Amino acid sequence: MLADKRLAAFRASWDGKALAAKENILLNCPTPQMSAAMDDYFKRSYSKVVSSTFSLADLDPALRKPLVRTYLSAMASYRATNHYNDGLPDRDWDGISKFDSIRLPDAQSYRDMMAYAQSVVLEFRALDKTKISDPERRLIQEVLFKLRSRAKGSVGDSFGGFDMERVYQRIWEDYDLLEGYADHKRPDLFHDDDEVLTEANAYYLSNIPMRGLDRGTLRGAVEYKFYTNPDEIADKIGDPNSSFASQRMIQMKGWWLERTRADPGASGKCTIYPAQERADIWEAFTADQRLNNDASSSMDDLKSRLEDYRINMINRYRLLAREAVNKVFPDNTVVTPEQRQQIVAWIDQQSQFGIFRQTIARELDRIQGTANGPAANKWSQIFNEKVKYLGGYKPSDPISPADQAIAQSLFDNVKDWVGKEYIGYPIDIQKLAGSLTEFEATTASNSFTNTQTARVLFGIGTPRSYYEHYSTLLHEVRHALRVV
Repeated sequence: MLADKRLAAFRASWDGKALAAKENILLNCPTPQMSAAMDDYFKRSYSKVVSSTFSLADLDPALRKPLVRTYLSAMASYRATNHYNDGLPDRDWDGISKFDSIRLPDAQSYRDMMAYAQSVVLEFRALDKTKISDPERRLIQEVLFKLRSRAKGSVGDSFGGFDMERVYQRIWEDYDLLEGYADHKRPDLFHDDDEVLTEANAYYLSNIPMRGLDRGTLRGAVEYKFYTNPDEIADKIGDPNSSFASQRMIQMKGWWLERTRADPGASGKCTIYPAQERADIWEAFTADQRLNNDASSSMDDLKSRLEDYRINMINRYRLLAREAVNKVFPDNTVVTPEQRQQIVAWIDQQSQFGIFRQTIARELDRIQGTANGPAANKWSQIFNEKVKYLGGYKPSDPISPADQAIAQSLFDNVKDWVGKEYIGYPIDIQKLAGSLTEFEATTASNSFTNTQTARVLFGIGTPRSYYEHYSTLLHEVRHALRVV
């Protein structure tokens, strides 16, 4: 089968044996181009902790070796995204040839790449700390965050690793195929559309089985992570009515989604993760969050903290609900003192805070023996006046001009707030925030920021309060600021 052939070719270049052969060359007989490429990789990827004159040749051999292996791990795990996403030159591991693949989901090479990264992690941890300078220590810390992430199959998105096996990552990582396109122009990685489709076919017919696939993860992937939908493919490659590559990729993506939905796991209620997998998820998550390089914490360590946090938040939201009731009913005109005591006592037994808007109204009716009675009506009226919502669209619905204007206003407010909040720092955040102009409200339920153009796609398919939308936009503006 064509996909098997392409995956086999990828495996021949990047499985454990291939990695060992490349490592031997890089360590023992690197060409000048290889040495220059390795030095350039660290100067570009770790510019905050290495100088512009950094060279591996200046380091002690004990440190040079794991750093060389770090470079090879990155070339293997990220492939062309090193260039298209991370801004490195279009230059493969040998310092001469261009990248010839995306990150293809082949089971053997995938496992071998993770094992290789983990072996480098262990090599760094075994170094004699007394012989490491402060600048070298800072570099090792930064390198370890990314290596630990790769050792668990993560691309750095803080979802717990094993990305090639998770539906919520696989559903959009075919963006590797698209991110090199500019103005419908095919990236240099592919010589023609046949090569594009051969790579796509290998991606969609992966030999890696899904892990943790159930009703919840599938729905979350489709509703919140389906970035490479038909519209995005058409936007990148071209109109499917005139672009054969676009038409076929949309078709292959549809078949992949159809097969995924037909997988027996897709109808399961939930996934129970065994202890080792929980430990692996924690390792990937903390690496992506730039924590735990010393391996001092585990998921179990945080159980007591999480319980304390849960109790504190329960008390906080009950307090806020009591304050809201007292503000809506400042005197005994609508509710009697006894009824006030009853609603407060009821609030102090609740833990489903997200539906207080509805449940407090229903409880007030129950206490007063009414249906849409005076207390319930006043509660709902004040809530509707004070808490504004935006959204509530089906995917095919047009967004009204009024809601487009509101969405733009929320975005502008966030930019203004961020700019004013960070005045006086070395980087002019106010100027950068003001330069963010690429914004569009969409009918999606999630939001997304293009990491190349800083374009923010703000999903208002699901109705949410302005407060929730502001939180989302703060997150997206943070992503956008990293681009500009």
